[in-house]
Amino acid sequence: MARKIGIIGCGNMGEAILAQSVKAGKARNFIIFEKDKLKEAFVCRIYKVKSAIDITDLLYKCAVIVIAVKPQDIDTVLEQIKKRVEVFKKRDILIISIIAGIKTEYIERRVSVKIRVIRAMPNLPAKIGEGITALTKGAYATDRDLRVAKKIFDSLGVTIEIPKERLIEVVTALSGSGPAYIFFIINAMLTAAKALGLDNKSANQLIYHTVVGAMDLHKASKFDAEKLISQVASKGGTTEAALKFFKDNKLNEIIYDGMFAAFKRAKELSRK
Repeated sequence: MARKIGIIGCGNMGEAILAQSVKAGKARNFIIFEKDKLKEAFVCRIYKVKSAIDITDLLYKCAVIVIAVKPQDIDTVLEQIKKRVEVFKKRDILIISIIAGIKTEYIERRVSVKIRVIRAMPNLPAKIGEGITALTKGAYATDRDLRVAKKIFDSLGVTIEIPKERLIEVVTALSGSGPAYIFFIINAMLTAAKALGLDNKSANQLIYHTVVGAMDLHKASKFDAEKLISQVASKGGTTEAALKFFKDNKLNEIIYDGMFAAFKRAKELSRK
């Protein structure tokens, strides 16, 4: 019999896990707890999952607990878990946190026992099963725990292991925030295309296939972006004109500095 998985919080990522589990035929493995009872009832109805009475009920019923609440709600959740800390001494429970800025050490210290914690950093495309999730272990988590977490997040796309938790802030700045960077560039391209006379539908279709095709080609070329740029940019051509403008205006430095700003903010928000 499959081990039950509890999800605390059914926001974007909590619901994404459920949505993809339905596609994989594994929704029956999940039990949820959501403080917004209207949202909880809706999620239970849509995804055909059961809900727990409270967090204590979830701890007694589940072998894995995924904490997917907002950062401001984590202390309330950990306080409830701490009140039933004896459960961890009786049962084999793994905690998986997908909360940005909350380190495994913080969870371990607040609960006050040697609990096993895996930290996960998924991104928004997980909602359609095209995300990437970085996983890292807490002080007491095992390789087996990593495999359990990987099995859950594989339904959301690709998973990778990050050996040092301090690098999760880099992951946050890269893949966590990264989709917004891409959307920002797409929006700028769309605005320019429409200003030059293309209709919205045609512009969006051209942008979509350009971005998707470029990414597939990037992968096929073993991620050799510089080589691909040289193949598109003919000497004296249109692409070279655009690239020269980007370089003259230091677009590469702007993107570099933007990622560093995201990284710095991730560190500022991080709780030990």
